[in-house]
Formats: sequence, structure tokens, C-alpha cells
Amino acid sequence: MPDSEFIETDETDVENAVKDGEREAKNGVLRKILAVPKGFLASSLKPLKGFIERIGFLNRLLQYLKTHRLISLLVSAGAVVLIVLLILMNRPSTGKIISREGAQAQLQYSRVSIMVPEGAYAGGKSFQVIEIKEGTQEYLKYKELADFEGPIYKILPADGRDELALKPIRIRYRLDPSVYPGDEFVHFVLRYVTLTDPPVVTTINGCEIRGDSERYVEGLVFHASFVVGLAFKKPEYADFGIKLALDRPPTLKPDILIVPGIDQNFSGVIPNTQTSDNPAGSNFWGLLFPDRSIWIYNYPLITTRPRNYTRALEKHFATSPVPSYITFEAKRLAVELKRLSSRTFDVIAQGIGGLIVRYAIESDPSITNVRSVALLSVPNSGSNVTNTIYLSQLYGKPVSDLAGIFGVEADDMAFLISSLLGTLEKVNAYWNEILPSSRVVESLKKYGMRSDVRYLFIGGTKPPGSIQIQGTELARFFPEFVESAGDGFVTVESAVPENAGENIKAMIFPYSFQDIYLKNDVLQALKDFFASDIEIPEVPEFKDDNFVETTVKPSLPSEKWSPYSLTKLETGNVLQLLWRIEVPEIGYPVETTSGLYIVGRSGVFLRDSQTGTWKKITSDQPLSFEVMDNGALLLCYEDRVEMVSGSSKTTLWRLNTEGVLTDAYFVDKSRGFVVVSTPSGTLLLYISDGKVEKSEKTGGAYAELKPSGDLLLLITDTAVRAIKKDNFEKLWEINESEMIKRLGLPEMAGVDPMDAEIAGDDLFVLFRNYMIGVFHLKSNNAQVVASGETGAEKLLKLDGRIFVLGDESITGFNTLSRLRFPYYQKVQSKLWYPGRNELLLSFEEGGRAWVAAYSSLF
Repeated sequence: MPDSEFIETDETDVENAVKDGEREAKNGVLRKILAVPKGFLASSLKPLKGFIERIGFLNRLLQYLKTHRLISLLVSAGAVVLIVLLILMNRPSTGKIISREGAQAQLQYSRVSIMVPEGAYAGGKSFQVIEIKEGTQEYLKYKELADFEGPIYKILPADGRDELALKPIRIRYRLDPSVYPGDEFVHFVLRYVTLTDPPVVTTINGCEIRGDSERYVEGLVFHASFVVGLAFKKPEYADFGIKLALDRPPTLKPDILIVPGIDQNFSGVIPNTQTSDNPAGSNFWGLLFPDRSIWIYNYPLITTRPRNYTRALEKHFATSPVPSYITFEAKRLAVELKRLSSRTFDVIAQGIGGLIVRYAIESDPSITNVRSVALLSVPNSGSNVTNTIYLSQLYGKPVSDLAGIFGVEADDMAFLISSLLGTLEKVNAYWNEILPSSRVVESLKKYGMRSDVRYLFIGGTKPPGSIQIQGTELARFFPEFVESAGDGFVTVESAVPENAGENIKAMIFPYSFQDIYLKNDVLQALKDFFASDIEIPEVPEFKDDNFVETTVKPSLPSEKWSPYSLTKLETGNVLQLLWRIEVPEIGYPVETTSGLYIVGRSGVFLRDSQTGTWKKITSDQPLSFEVMDNGALLLCYEDRVEMVSGSSKTTLWRLNTEGVLTDAYFVDKSRGFVVVSTPSGTLLLYISDGKVEKSEKTGGAYAELKPSGDLLLLITDTAVRAIKKDNFEKLWEINESEMIKRLGLPEMAGVDPMDAEIAGDDLFVLFRNYMIGVFHLKSNNAQVVASGETGAEKLLKLDGRIFVLGDESITGFNTLSRLRFPYYQKVQSKLWYPGRNELLLSFEEGGRAWVAAYSSLF
């Protein structure tokens, strides 16, 4: 079943308005120049006249101009125009944005867009964007400072007041397609340079690659008075998840899993120790635990988030009952732990990483391979270090005045403001998820700690920098910076929650968030905690037996199977246009027995086959949709499932329990399947006569339903399952470990399924890492038929072919001749859907929306 399209919120394009303003400014300059007093030019040119009279030919030219007044006037006017043009050509280009209370404002200028959200400022706030001309001394200075590439922009508040925004301002920088390495790579960052003396260069943490028709990098900032630009890094494949850092021979002791927070050094990698034999380098935690394998959970908290990541993030935010970055990473961590279910882990986590670990294991009790967790400086009850309301009262004010008001040393006040702003910028998009009032914190309180997992909570009592604010009003706002009460990131009360239990231990140390994990007594406490409660089984005395030993060879199913012929993919045409028609808006084109529908952002439309006109059936955009066996269109919303037949609409089922519907398929009006995302995991409900007949966990962080003949496929990030539509019977399931084994991949390979299709006796599975595997359903045969050379959006089946859709490409396989198409065709839209005899595509051209039908050339 196709994903609901993530359509970006419409933003007003004000580029033309900006240009109009520039023209008006230029006209104003021209009017001022032409409006000089009559005697001004004469008096200004008198010295020049004397000089000209002393030079013969110039004197004769001057006399000629005196006697030919029309020519003289034209020459003078031309000189004035030339001066004006030179002035305007050398003026910097500018744009202006005005943020008003109660509305989001956006400025799009050249490559840069700035979005100020509603509520960022209490009243109106306007900004100017000035492009720094390339090649100038100013441009070269900033380029050298921040290693910028391409255009550089100066962003200034119009009122000259650098104030802190209560909500983050989004800065988008459009990327040049010629230097874009792909959706799975990390290559770009945004940086800004302050306008202070000396200037300070800051990389904007947690930038994100966004966009569909074009790509841009987006960064969050909380103030806007600087020079901003794009910087390149060496393209790196975004390899997220649980990764092996140090492999050791297996023992009875669990492996160590490290989950860092904003301090990336917490991962333990020792700099400059990477070699060709040891590409991961030496690891600090490996020295502490010399007899255990070390694993690290990699996730983009600080680094740029590639488009593949943000695409999955968008889906999570659209479907999760608790949409947040922390819950998104928690679901991904849960999937990784299940993938490595044969391993047992002791987990060490810091800060935000600890919240991710807790949410993963406490929201999903099916995770049983975590024995112990040690949580250092984790804001279990939240933290105020990212409270923008509090920080806004300090930011931008004279430090000496604030020090006098609050009764603290000026150095302490400056350090406090600098530390708070630094933490806010490091946390970036997670800023409001660690506040005491966040939904994540509230959800953890509801889940509670697990009784089958051992917990060690560690908190610190020494803020960094020896800051002294105890006994002042500041201590009420930021108790995290009060000595004996916090470590500069979290209070002791939040880091060490009160929860009595034999499996829960708490320890407090006189250190700060920055160095607590480096102190010997803390490290010894970790070693002691993880060394306890390890059961050493007793080895029974050896005794011979009298049993007759025989060897039985397992019988494997065997049937003739032919692999697919794979040729090198080149750019070319794989589709032939059949017809095209204009439609009311961009959306998925769905062909049923009732006619052609468009499922778009503003609802569902049906085309009258007689008149060619369109009728709007519903104004609500569904999360997902599918064509039922009876030819009707099934629509899935967050709280209900509807059936559309012709122009009539019927509600088949409503969700009356906790959670959010994310997908559905109904065999008929009374029997079907629905996927529900709940705080405790993703559930598959079997519906009969409008009631839930049975419920079960899907075992994955997400789940999708897809009909295939008499079967229904349940596709999760850990397995693909086939269910009979008529009696709900499970026929087979291929899990991740079996896929890895049958494809001959390394044991620790990550192969998250994204989509699947059945073609005859073959199961095609599209994986998140751009790989496609084919599994023969009547034997153990399998084949990797693509590994990075195709897209990774969707699989569509039509007329003996499996089409592979990428973000901007399409290719496929002929399942009858068992050949992969020799070409991939570039396309500008991904709104594809299989019709009854053709492949349908929705796209925009000439400012209008169209649907086209195609047939395959192969």
C-alpha cells in the first residue's frame, strides 16, 4: 500500500515582491540624483572647466558643446545615467522579511529561504538578507573564515536588535544538483559567522536535507544576525544503526552498547588511531571492558540528516501518536536490537541518548536482549537548559547590567549565557523534547521502568566553569547550573529519579556533564555494576552414554529456479506514453471499476468518463489508500476507514482505542486488516463484522499492508509475511535473519525491508540500503538483483513486470523473461500507481496538473 505523500507546507514565494522592492529603491536613488539643485553641478564642475580650458582639444570640445545645446544635454543625461548604473551595480542585493505575531513569515531570496514560525517573537520582527558580492574583500574574508562554497548571505535584524527567538528559525539553502551526491550521503553543512569582533564561526548542528523536486539543506537557529553560507564535507554514506566498533571472542558477559548524546566523544573513539587493519580505530570503552565486544548506536543528532533519513522522519511525524525525534530514534533502535536478538547487551547512554534507550525498551517489552542500562546525565524528568523563554530574558542584554541585576559576577553571567546558547544549538531539533513538559518525558512516566532490566542512574553536582549562581534568582530558572544541584545539563533530581526497586541503583558524583564519564571512580562504578549478576552456569560432570548416534541430513525443498539476467544499467527510455489528461490537482492516480480517481492533498476526486469533468468526493487527505477486490477505493485516516464506490462514501470501521491508524485493507465491507501505531508498539488488528477478532504485534517499528492476489503482504522493517485474505491464516514469513542468510550477506548486515511484491513464485523485496533481493517461495534459492544502482522508493507490479521507483527514476524487471531492464528512465515525479492495463503517473507541467498512462518497452 503506498505511503501517504509528504507534501511540504505551502510557503508564499515572495521573491518577486523582494525584486519589486529593489526596483522601488533604485528608482528612489535615481529621483534623488536627478533632483539636485540647479547650481550644484555648475559649482562642482567649475574647477574641472579651468583644467579643460588649459588643454587645447578639450577646450575646443567644450566650446562646441556650448554652441550645440541639444547634444550637450544628451551627453550630460548619458553621464548621469552611467553614474546611476555604476552605483546600482555595486550596491549589494537585499531582501526583507517581516515576522508578525500569529503568522509564519518566509523570505525566499536567490538560494536562501528564511522561515520565522508563529510565536517566535512576541511582536513584529523584520530581517534583511544581503548577498555578499562574490570576489569582494568581504566575500573572501568570510570564505576563508568558514570555508564557504558558493553564495554567502548576511542576515540582519532591521531594528538592529539581536534577540533570541522562542521557536527556531529555519534557514534553507537550495543545493546545486550537479554537486548533490545522492539521498543516502552526508555532504553539506550550513555555517554562520558572527558579526562580532573577533568573529566566531559556528556549524549549525543537525542540518537536514529536504525537498522533493529539488534538494535543499535546512538548519535551525535561534537568532539571526550573522553571515551564513554552505560548506562541503567529504561525501560519506549515512550508515546509521548499531555498528560494531570492537569485536572480541564471545564470553558469558553481554556486549557493551554505547548510545551517545550531544557529546560525540562519548562514543569512545580515540582520535588518530584508525588504520587499514583497524578502520574503526581504538576505543576508550574497549580499554575499560577488555573482554567484551563494543557496539555504538550511530544516529544523526549533531551531523547532517540525509534525505533518506528525513523522508522516513516525515512519515513518522505523520503517523506516530508521539511524533518526535526521540521516539523516531527509539523505534529505530528497537528495530536494531531485534535484528541483533542473538546478542545480549549492557547499555551505556548519555543525555538524550539515555532518553532514546529508555523509550525503546520501555515502550516495547518484546525487546529481551538488554540486560542492564547505565544512564549518565539523562534528563529523565526534563531539563531547562533549552528553555528559550528563560534564555531570551538574558540573551542580547549587556552582561554587566545583568550581573548587577542578578547579583553575580560578570564572568559567570557571560559563561552562563554562552553555555546555554551552545547547548541549545547542539540539541537543535530536540530542543523542546527534553523540556519537563514534553510529551516524551510524560510518556516515559506512563510506561515506567522495566522490572526485568537493571538500571544504574548517575548524576553530577558540579556545573562546568565553576559558575556560582546559587542563592540568586537565576537558580530558580536554571537549577542545572547550581552547584550541588546539577551538572550543567540536568539536575540531580532529574538524572536520578526516585523509584525504589531491587533492579534500580543510583549514584551521584561531584562532576559536570562534560567530564563525568571520564572520571576513574565513575568508570569503576560502571565496571562493578556490569560485572554483577552475571550467572556462571555449573558444568556437569562428564558421563558417557549408551545412545546410538546417527546423522540425518535435513531435506530442503528443491524446485528448478532460474536467476535473473542482470545487465549494466544505462540512461534510456523504459516507458512508452499512451495518453494523458488534465486533472484538478497533483495526486496519486487510482483506476478502479468506477473510474479514475485522484487522491491528492485537498481530497479525493472522481472523473466522469462521459463528460470528462471531475467531482470532489471528500475533502480529507487519507494517510493511505488501496483498491479493494470489489473495485471500490479504500481510504485510511488516523481514526477511521472509509470505502468509496463511485461517488458514494461509506465508513467501514472506526478506531475507538488508543493509537493512530496508519494503514488498512478490507476484503469486503465487514472483514479486513488495520495497522495501529500505539505507545506500546505497532499492532495488526483483524476485523470481522466490524469488530476486532484478534490483535497481535507486528514486530517492527512500522508496518504496511499490500494486497497481492489472494494474499495480503504485511511488510515491516524486520520481515515480510503473507496472510490469506479469506480466513486470516498466516502462510509464511521471511524474517531479516533468513533474508541475510539466503542472500549470502554478512551476518551483521542491516537489511530493513521497505516494500515487497510477489511475481509468480518469487518474492521481490526492496531494502532501505538500495538493495533488491528475490526469494523463491518454493525453495531456498535467492538472488541480489540490484545493489545501489536503482532507486529505493517503491515496487509496483503490472502485467508480468516489477517496476522499481526511485526518487527521480524508474526501471524494472520482466518476470516472464527474467531480465532486468537495461535502462533507467529519469522522471520528475514519484506519484505512480498501477492501473488496470497501464502505469499511471501524476505530474505538473505548465502550471497545470496532469495524469499520463504508460506501457513498458521491455
